[in-house]
Amino acid sequence: MLTAESLEERLLEEINQARAMNQSPPLRRSESLNAIAKAHSRDMLERGYFDHRTPEGLGLKDRFERGRFTNWRRIAENISSSQSCSSFNPIKAAVQGWMNSPGHRHNILDKQMQETGIGIAMDAQGKVFYITQVFVAPK
Repeated sequence: MLTAESLEERLLEEINQARAMNQSPPLRRSESLNAIAKAHSRDMLERGYFDHRTPEGLGLKDRFERGRFTNWRRIAENISSSQSCSSFNPIKAAVQGWMNSPGHRHNILDKQMQETGIGIAMDAQGKVFYITQVFVAPK
């Protein structure tokens, strides 16, 4: 069975490959950013919504403040959802979808973004449901 952690590593590899093909330096993963991304994916899974904002209206900046991550000049976020890990590759599907969307593509390829956090929430059957990736251009 695939684990969230192994899928997160594969996602970082795919994103960094896309960045390399577009002359952008690789992103470094940050444990504190991973925690922010994982918490958002888990929240979307547990409460059954799919949005950059929580049902209460809290957004990415609010989540960064709650996570006490303050070393940023600019932040961005990509989210994706999938219903099954067995019928397709959820990582390739997420990256392909993001790369076909101008805003998401910009987040991925932005040369000023240096750090990232990735969080994947899976249900009890091991299916990927929500993927969150946050990006940071540090101060």
